[in-house]
Amino acid sequence: MDKSEALRVGLVGCGNHGGALAQAVVRSETLRLVACADPDAAAGGRVAGFSDGVSMHASLEALLDASDVDAVLIATPHDMLAPLALLAIRAGKHLLIEKPMALDEPQAKEVEFAAASAGVTCMVGYSFRYGMARYVHELLAQGVVGDLRAITGSIGTPPMNSRWIAQPESGGGPLLFVGCHLIDLALWFIGEEPASVSASVEYRPDTGADDTSAVQLEFRNGRIAQFCITQSAAGFFYDLQVIGTRARLRCGGATSCSSKSKSKAPL
Repeated sequence: MDKSEALRVGLVGCGNHGGALAQAVVRSETLRLVACADPDAAAGGRVAGFSDGVSMHASLEALLDASDVDAVLIATPHDMLAPLALLAIRAGKHLLIEKPMALDEPQAKEVEFAAASAGVTCMVGYSFRYGMARYVHELLAQGVVGDLRAITGSIGTPPMNSRWIAQPESGGGPLLFVGCHLIDLALWFIGEEPASVSASVEYRPDTGADDTSAVQLEFRNGRIAQFCITQSAAGFFYDLQVIGTRARLRCGGATSCSSKSKSKAPL
């Protein structure tokens, strides 16, 4: 494909994760990075330098006013995801919004309704679906495990001591930062909404963010998903098991990276 025919993309949030998304866009034959936005000029300049002709802006509003983009990628702290998504949707732009897409259900429903009403594509960046989990999903569709009865798992990061990922008001803490990946996979694998959700949460006394949580989702026909989510691990890891009447499937991974290297810089 001629790069001039590629989808023109604007990126909002030029921290570590936004930078990774920008590099993926630059490598793509079907996408073209044309603009980026971040109030941190150094971060914006770094991302703008990934490709020729990328304009840099201090806000999404400025990007939309000055740049002709087809789609927007939003990689900001959690409290900014839904407001910026609504701004992009109301401008008629398709978008990929980083997980968890919103701080609560009302915000998420507002984004969902706005995208449906505007007729734009809105995708949430649950990247775990595109690793080993996609093969688990295929095997489940083939009936390999028999009747799926339970999903168990855990996910952890090193302590989140500073910046926005440490603060509950900005959506910090491991439940929203990484725990939502496991919950998303459970919903995807089982294919329905839970009948009930319960949790036991231990909070950090210094930051007030969730430290370690035990979460249980109960579905129809007695199916259960249980997860442990923590920010008290030595390094990032996750482990997921799907248990059926005929077989058990397992996927997971671990790194020695710190929570700082995994975090997104402020917008």
